[in-house]
Amino acid sequence: MRSAIRHLLLCLWLLALPLAGAARLQADPPLRFDELRHDFGTIREEAGPVSHTFRFRNVSGRPLVIERVLTTCGCTVAAYDRRPVLPGDEGELTVRFDPRGLTDTFHKSVRVVTDRGRSVTSLFVSGTILLAETPPEHLYEIADEVYLDRLTLPLGVVRHGASPASQRVTLLNRSKREVHLTARVEGGDDCLGVTLPARVAAGAEAQVVVTTIDRADYYGSLAGRVRLSVDGVESPSAISVYGYLVDAAARGVRVADAPVCRVEEGGYLNLGEKPRGTRLEHRIVLRNEGRLPLIVRKVETPPFVGSDFRGERRLQPGERLVVKLSLELRQAGAVDADICVISNDARTPVKRLKIEGEVR
Repeated sequence: MRSAIRHLLLCLWLLALPLAGAARLQADPPLRFDELRHDFGTIREEAGPVSHTFRFRNVSGRPLVIERVLTTCGCTVAAYDRRPVLPGDEGELTVRFDPRGLTDTFHKSVRVVTDRGRSVTSLFVSGTILLAETPPEHLYEIADEVYLDRLTLPLGVVRHGASPASQRVTLLNRSKREVHLTARVEGGDDCLGVTLPARVAAGAEAQVVVTTIDRADYYGSLAGRVRLSVDGVESPSAISVYGYLVDAAARGVRVADAPVCRVEEGGYLNLGEKPRGTRLEHRIVLRNEGRLPLIVRKVETPPFVGSDFRGERRLQPGERLVVKLSLELRQAGAVDADICVISNDARTPVKRLKIEGEVR
């Protein structure tokens, strides 16, 4: 009997699919997860991958399929059942994180797409990696017998007024001479600083430390590069630094009252296959679901996306904001980009909205 009911519900759902695209984004996600975040704590790089299972329930009145799961990098993958989940039934999604070759701390997002792209739920995993000793074949040579152990530094999300975030790169001088070092920072909107010793003895190691600078009038990404010079010669290889500078943590505000930035529409855009030169219009609808004013600081877009968002916008509780986007697909190849909404949302001040597809 139960099998027959399941079959009937599934058939009705399939018949309703052509009408689903006309509906607007659901105010409440149809899959309700028991938790949205998991902290792995401290893990050892040499121990290999770790995993965590997120459990959910279908709280909608119809069968649902997890259509896509989007991750921020190849180090994070998800495993899940691709069969329909009936109303009231439960399911699981397991996130696997591989720390090998990565830096000290990590914050990864996993976007779960359901309901024909109208609902995107973001899950987050984080932790700290105890690094294994870097083998010689994984070092980056920046001068004759002078190496760095890594070329990327994630700073994560840094709040105004908090302690500066910092990451370090180990420089190894395996030559038989003392070397002289200098550094300069490209980009980063004057929010990045670097410290390093002026000299490193033959056969010695040194630390290059990149630290955030709390520039009170800036909100948004901290993308920058640190270029090192050895004995006056600048290396063509740069250390890439990335992160976000956001609002200070709210003090004296209950979590239930804090502003909440909800993406009601446009959180995921699948372009499919498009010819080069295609121009598209898209929109994002944001809503303040908190009890205090929400300040949308910035909407950051990739180079091929234009936006009508200017300055800052203050949204009262329940108020919506429509951001219009224009896309011009000039280059052939895979499209995998994020639009970032920066706000004073107490829990998630950076929301990443995904664009993907193929340009022929």
